[in-house]
Amino acid sequence: MPLPVSEVARNSRKWQAGLKALTSPIWPLCNMALMLFMAGPYRHFDELLKELPDGIEMESLHYPSAKALLAQYVDLLTPFESFKPGNSIDVSPDNIPSRIEDSKGNPLDFMDTVRAWVKQRVLARELEGINSLLCGPCQCVLCCIGPVRDARHFFFEIPLSPAEVSLFDLPIRSSAQTRKMCPEDEPPLRIHGIPFYLSRSAIYEWQRGWSMILTREAKCPNLTRDGSCAIYSNRPLTCRRPQIFPFIVECRNDKNLTNLSLRDTILAIWDCPYVRALKSEIIEYARLCEADVIFRENKA
Repeated sequence: MPLPVSEVARNSRKWQAGLKALTSPIWPLCNMALMLFMAGPYRHFDELLKELPDGIEMESLHYPSAKALLAQYVDLLTPFESFKPGNSIDVSPDNIPSRIEDSKGNPLDFMDTVRAWVKQRVLARELEGINSLLCGPCQCVLCCIGPVRDARHFFFEIPLSPAEVSLFDLPIRSSAQTRKMCPEDEPPLRIHGIPFYLSRSAIYEWQRGWSMILTREAKCPNLTRDGSCAIYSNRPLTCRRPQIFPFIVECRNDKNLTNLSLRDTILAIWDCPYVRALKSEIIEYARLCEADVIFRENKA
Protein backbone atom coordinates (compact mmCIF):
# COMPACT_ATOMS: atom_id res chain seq x y z
CA MET A 1 0.00 0.00 0.00
CA PRO A 2 1.41 3.44 -0.90
CA LEU A 3 2.33 5.87 1.87
CA PRO A 4 -0.15 8.70 2.48
CA VAL A 5 0.61 12.05 0.91
CA SER A 6 2.41 14.25 3.43
CA GLU A 7 1.26 17.69 4.48
CA VAL A 8 4.45 19.10 2.99
CA ALA A 9 3.47 17.63 -0.38
CA ARG A 10 -0.12 18.85 -0.10
CA ASN A 11 1.03 22.39 0.68
CA SER A 12 3.57 22.53 -2.14
CA ARG A 13 3.03 24.90 -5.04
CA LYS A 14 2.92 22.05 -7.57
CA TRP A 15 0.31 20.07 -5.62
CA GLN A 16 -1.93 23.11 -5.22
CA ALA A 17 -1.66 23.88 -8.94
CA GLY A 18 -2.50 20.26 -9.80
CA LEU A 19 -5.45 20.27 -7.42
CA LYS A 20 -6.76 23.49 -8.92
CA ALA A 21 -6.57 22.02 -12.42
CA LEU A 22 -8.25 18.78 -11.33
CA THR A 23 -11.16 20.64 -9.76
CA SER A 24 -11.59 22.94 -12.77
CA PRO A 25 -11.49 20.56 -15.78
CA ILE A 26 -11.15 22.00 -19.24
CA TRP A 27 -13.75 19.79 -20.95
CA PRO A 28 -16.86 21.75 -19.84
CA LEU A 29 -15.25 24.88 -21.29
CA CYS A 30 -14.31 23.07 -24.51
CA ASN A 31 -17.81 21.60 -24.76
CA MET A 32 -19.34 25.06 -24.45
CA ALA A 33 -16.98 26.36 -27.15
CA LEU A 34 -17.96 23.48 -29.43
CA MET A 35 -21.66 24.28 -29.09
CA LEU A 36 -21.07 27.99 -29.73
CA PHE A 37 -18.91 27.17 -32.73
CA MET A 38 -21.40 24.78 -34.32
CA ALA A 39 -24.31 27.18 -33.76
CA GLY A 40 -22.45 30.32 -34.85
CA PRO A 41 -21.26 31.77 -38.16
CA TYR A 42 -17.67 30.69 -37.62
CA ARG A 43 -15.55 28.63 -40.04
CA HIS A 44 -12.51 28.46 -37.75
CA PHE A 45 -12.13 28.33 -33.98
CA ASP A 46 -9.80 31.31 -33.95
CA GLU A 47 -12.79 33.45 -34.95
CA LEU A 48 -14.80 32.25 -31.95
CA LEU A 49 -11.85 32.61 -29.59
CA LYS A 50 -11.54 36.30 -30.41
CA GLU A 51 -15.15 36.91 -29.32
CA LEU A 52 -15.07 35.02 -26.02
CA PRO A 53 -14.83 36.99 -22.75
CA ASP A 54 -11.80 36.53 -20.55
CA GLY A 55 -13.85 35.20 -17.61
CA ILE A 56 -16.56 32.52 -17.90
CA GLU A 57 -18.71 30.86 -15.21
CA MET A 58 -20.81 27.73 -15.60
CA GLU A 59 -22.41 25.41 -13.04
CA SER A 60 -19.91 25.27 -10.15
CA LEU A 61 -16.95 26.24 -12.32
CA HIS A 62 -15.27 29.59 -12.72
CA TYR A 63 -12.66 30.19 -15.41
CA PRO A 64 -11.11 33.62 -14.75
CA SER A 65 -8.80 33.28 -17.79
CA ALA A 66 -11.09 31.25 -20.03
CA LYS A 67 -9.80 32.61 -23.33
CA ALA A 68 -6.15 31.95 -22.50
CA LEU A 69 -6.95 28.49 -21.14
CA LEU A 70 -9.03 27.51 -24.15
CA ALA A 71 -6.27 28.71 -26.49
CA GLN A 72 -4.07 25.89 -25.13
CA TYR A 73 -6.53 23.30 -26.46
CA VAL A 74 -8.05 24.95 -29.52
CA ASP A 75 -5.78 22.97 -31.86
CA LEU A 76 -7.50 19.79 -30.62
CA LEU A 77 -10.96 21.19 -31.41
CA THR A 78 -10.22 21.91 -35.07
CA PRO A 79 -11.65 18.60 -36.39
CA PHE A 80 -15.07 20.20 -35.82
CA GLU A 81 -14.18 22.76 -38.48
CA SER A 82 -14.78 19.96 -41.01
CA PHE A 83 -18.53 20.37 -40.44
CA LYS A 84 -18.51 23.94 -41.69
CA PRO A 85 -19.32 24.52 -45.41
CA GLY A 86 -16.24 25.00 -47.54
CA ASN A 87 -13.84 23.30 -45.10
CA SER A 88 -12.14 20.02 -45.97
CA ILE A 89 -12.37 16.84 -43.90
CA ASP A 90 -9.17 15.09 -42.81
CA VAL A 91 -10.17 11.55 -41.81
CA SER A 92 -6.98 10.04 -40.42
CA PRO A 93 -5.89 8.44 -37.11
CA ASP A 94 -4.08 11.65 -36.15
CA ASN A 95 -7.08 13.86 -36.80
CA ILE A 96 -10.36 11.93 -37.06
CA PRO A 97 -10.50 8.11 -37.01
CA SER A 98 -12.79 6.59 -39.62
CA ARG A 99 -14.76 4.45 -37.14
CA ILE A 100 -15.50 4.29 -33.41
CA GLU A 101 -17.94 1.67 -32.13
CA ASP A 102 -20.42 1.86 -29.28
CA SER A 103 -20.69 -0.81 -26.56
CA LYS A 104 -22.72 -3.05 -28.89
CA GLY A 105 -20.23 -2.85 -31.74
CA ASN A 106 -22.27 -0.42 -33.83
CA PRO A 107 -20.41 2.47 -35.48
CA LEU A 108 -21.05 5.95 -34.10
CA ASP A 109 -22.27 8.58 -36.51
CA PHE A 110 -19.61 10.98 -37.77
CA MET A 111 -20.45 13.81 -35.36
CA ASP A 112 -20.25 11.52 -32.31
CA THR A 113 -17.03 9.97 -33.65
CA VAL A 114 -15.40 13.39 -33.88
CA ARG A 115 -16.68 14.43 -30.45
CA ALA A 116 -15.38 11.28 -28.76
CA TRP A 117 -11.97 11.57 -30.40
CA VAL A 118 -11.62 15.25 -29.55
CA LYS A 119 -12.67 14.60 -25.94
CA GLN A 120 -10.11 11.79 -25.59
CA ARG A 121 -7.30 14.02 -26.82
CA VAL A 122 -8.34 17.03 -24.71
CA LEU A 123 -8.51 15.01 -21.49
CA ALA A 124 -5.25 13.20 -22.28
CA ARG A 125 -3.41 16.52 -22.62
CA GLU A 126 -4.96 17.97 -19.48
CA LEU A 127 -4.39 14.92 -17.30
CA GLU A 128 -0.78 14.64 -18.42
CA GLY A 129 -0.23 18.12 -17.02
CA ILE A 130 -2.13 17.35 -13.82
CA ASN A 131 -0.04 14.22 -13.29
CA SER A 132 3.20 16.15 -13.66
CA LEU A 133 2.08 18.54 -10.93
CA LEU A 134 0.75 15.96 -8.46
CA CYS A 135 3.32 13.20 -8.91
CA GLY A 136 6.53 15.07 -8.03
CA PRO A 137 5.56 16.23 -4.53
CA CYS A 138 4.63 12.63 -3.57
CA GLN A 139 8.22 11.45 -4.18
CA CYS A 140 6.79 8.10 -5.25
CA VAL A 141 8.49 5.46 -7.46
CA LEU A 142 5.65 2.93 -7.66
CA CYS A 143 5.45 3.32 -11.44
CA CYS A 144 9.15 2.45 -11.73
CA ILE A 145 9.15 -0.90 -9.92
CA GLY A 146 7.54 -4.31 -10.29
CA PRO A 147 5.07 -5.85 -7.82
CA VAL A 148 6.27 -6.79 -4.34
CA ARG A 149 7.13 -10.43 -3.63
CA ASP A 150 3.74 -11.47 -2.21
CA ALA A 151 1.61 -9.39 -4.58
CA ARG A 152 -1.30 -10.93 -6.47
CA HIS A 153 0.21 -9.76 -9.76
CA PHE A 154 3.43 -11.22 -11.13
CA PHE A 155 4.49 -8.31 -13.34
CA PHE A 156 4.00 -4.65 -14.18
CA GLU A 157 3.71 -3.63 -17.83
CA ILE A 158 4.88 -0.29 -19.25
CA PRO A 159 3.83 0.18 -22.92
CA LEU A 160 6.50 1.61 -25.22
CA SER A 161 6.68 2.96 -28.74
CA PRO A 162 9.25 1.36 -31.08
CA ALA A 163 11.46 4.45 -30.75
CA GLU A 164 11.48 4.15 -26.93
CA VAL A 165 12.74 0.57 -26.75
CA SER A 166 16.40 1.62 -26.92
CA LEU A 167 16.03 3.80 -23.80
CA PHE A 168 16.23 0.75 -21.52
CA ASP A 169 19.16 -1.60 -20.90
CA LEU A 170 17.12 -4.80 -20.84
CA PRO A 171 16.92 -7.96 -22.97
CA ILE A 172 14.66 -7.59 -26.02
CA ARG A 173 12.34 -10.45 -26.89
CA SER A 174 10.74 -10.25 -30.30
CA SER A 175 9.67 -13.36 -32.18
CA ALA A 176 6.77 -14.81 -34.13
CA GLN A 177 5.58 -16.29 -30.83
CA THR A 178 5.63 -13.05 -28.81
CA ARG A 179 3.91 -11.17 -31.65
CA LYS A 180 1.01 -13.60 -31.52
CA MET A 181 0.39 -13.10 -27.79
CA CYS A 182 -0.48 -10.51 -25.13
CA PRO A 183 0.99 -10.46 -21.60
CA GLU A 184 -2.33 -11.37 -19.97
CA ASP A 185 -2.92 -14.46 -22.17
CA GLU A 186 -3.50 -17.84 -20.55
CA PRO A 187 -1.51 -20.00 -20.79
CA PRO A 188 1.23 -17.37 -20.68
CA LEU A 189 4.19 -16.96 -22.97
CA ARG A 190 7.03 -19.21 -21.80
CA ILE A 191 10.71 -18.27 -21.84
CA HIS A 192 13.15 -21.17 -21.45
CA GLY A 193 10.29 -23.36 -20.25
CA ILE A 194 8.89 -21.01 -17.57
CA PRO A 195 6.22 -18.26 -17.69
CA PHE A 196 7.76 -15.02 -18.98
CA TYR A 197 6.95 -13.20 -15.72
CA LEU A 198 9.11 -15.64 -13.72
CA SER A 199 12.07 -14.84 -15.94
CA ARG A 200 14.05 -11.60 -15.60
CA SER A 201 12.60 -8.28 -16.65
CA ALA A 202 12.72 -7.65 -20.40
CA ILE A 203 11.20 -5.73 -23.28
CA TYR A 204 8.73 -7.68 -25.42
CA GLU A 205 7.09 -7.14 -28.78
CA TRP A 206 3.52 -8.32 -28.23
CA GLN A 207 0.59 -8.58 -30.59
CA ARG A 208 -0.48 -5.05 -29.61
CA GLY A 209 3.00 -3.53 -29.60
CA TRP A 210 6.10 -3.13 -27.42
CA SER A 211 6.21 -3.01 -23.63
CA MET A 212 8.64 -3.31 -20.75
CA ILE A 213 7.78 -6.05 -18.28
CA LEU A 214 9.01 -5.47 -14.72
CA THR A 215 8.78 -8.70 -12.75
CA ARG A 216 8.32 -8.97 -8.99
CA GLU A 217 10.76 -6.82 -7.00
CA ALA A 218 12.42 -5.57 -10.20
CA LYS A 219 13.28 -1.92 -10.86
CA CYS A 220 13.33 0.11 -14.03
CA PRO A 221 16.97 0.20 -15.17
CA ASN A 222 16.76 4.00 -15.32
CA LEU A 223 15.70 4.39 -11.67
CA THR A 224 18.69 5.83 -9.80
CA ARG A 225 19.69 5.14 -6.21
CA ASP A 226 18.28 8.47 -5.04
CA GLY A 227 14.88 7.65 -6.57
CA SER A 228 15.19 9.92 -9.61
CA CYS A 229 14.93 9.03 -13.30
CA ALA A 230 18.16 8.94 -15.32
CA ILE A 231 16.29 9.79 -18.54
CA TYR A 232 13.60 12.07 -17.11
CA SER A 233 13.75 14.68 -19.88
CA ASN A 234 13.57 11.92 -22.50
CA ARG A 235 11.29 9.50 -20.64
CA PRO A 236 8.65 7.50 -22.59
CA LEU A 237 5.20 8.86 -23.25
CA THR A 238 3.64 6.33 -20.83
CA CYS A 239 5.80 7.70 -18.01
CA ARG A 240 4.53 11.21 -18.74
CA ARG A 241 0.90 10.19 -18.58
CA PRO A 242 -1.13 10.36 -15.39
CA GLN A 243 -2.42 7.69 -13.09
CA ILE A 244 -5.80 9.17 -13.96
CA PHE A 245 -6.30 7.93 -17.52
CA PRO A 246 -8.92 9.07 -20.03
CA PHE A 247 -10.65 6.06 -21.57
CA ILE A 248 -13.17 8.04 -23.55
CA VAL A 249 -12.03 5.99 -26.52
CA GLU A 250 -10.33 2.62 -26.08
CA CYS A 251 -8.00 1.30 -28.76
CA ARG A 252 -7.86 -2.49 -28.99
CA ASN A 253 -4.94 -2.53 -31.43
CA ASP A 254 -2.17 -0.13 -30.39
CA LYS A 255 -0.05 -0.86 -33.46
CA ASN A 256 -2.50 0.39 -36.05
CA LEU A 257 -4.91 2.52 -33.99
CA THR A 258 -7.84 0.39 -35.09
CA ASN A 259 -10.78 -1.27 -33.32
CA LEU A 260 -11.75 1.88 -31.42
CA SER A 261 -14.59 1.68 -28.88
CA LEU A 262 -16.45 4.39 -26.98
CA ARG A 263 -15.96 3.94 -23.22
CA ASP A 264 -16.56 7.45 -21.76
CA THR A 265 -14.64 6.41 -18.64
CA ILE A 266 -11.90 7.84 -16.45
CA LEU A 267 -9.59 5.14 -15.06
CA ALA A 268 -7.71 5.98 -11.85
CA ILE A 269 -4.94 3.68 -10.58
CA TRP A 270 -5.54 3.04 -6.89
CA ASP A 271 -1.89 2.17 -6.19
CA CYS A 272 -0.99 5.83 -6.66
CA PRO A 273 -0.76 8.00 -3.51
CA TYR A 274 -2.40 11.06 -5.06
CA VAL A 275 -5.26 9.00 -6.50
CA ARG A 276 -6.09 7.74 -2.99
CA ALA A 277 -5.72 11.23 -1.55
CA LEU A 278 -7.97 12.81 -4.20
CA LYS A 279 -10.65 10.16 -4.70
CA SER A 280 -13.61 12.52 -4.27
CA GLU A 281 -12.02 15.15 -6.52
CA ILE A 282 -11.43 12.53 -9.24
CA ILE A 283 -15.07 11.40 -9.03
CA GLU A 284 -16.19 15.02 -9.44
CA TYR A 285 -13.73 15.55 -12.32
CA ALA A 286 -15.29 12.59 -14.14
CA ARG A 287 -18.82 13.88 -13.50
CA LEU A 288 -17.98 17.31 -14.87
CA CYS A 289 -16.45 15.63 -17.92
CA GLU A 290 -19.61 13.54 -18.42
CA ALA A 291 -17.73 10.29 -17.87
CA ASP A 292 -17.85 7.29 -15.57
CA VAL A 293 -14.93 6.58 -13.25
CA ILE A 294 -13.22 3.32 -12.33
CA PHE A 295 -10.61 2.87 -9.59
CA ARG A 296 -8.32 -0.10 -10.21
CA GLU A 297 -5.21 -1.55 -8.57
CA ASN A 298 -2.27 -2.42 -10.84
CA LYS A 299 -0.04 -4.11 -8.29
CA ALA A 300 -2.30 -5.65 -5.67
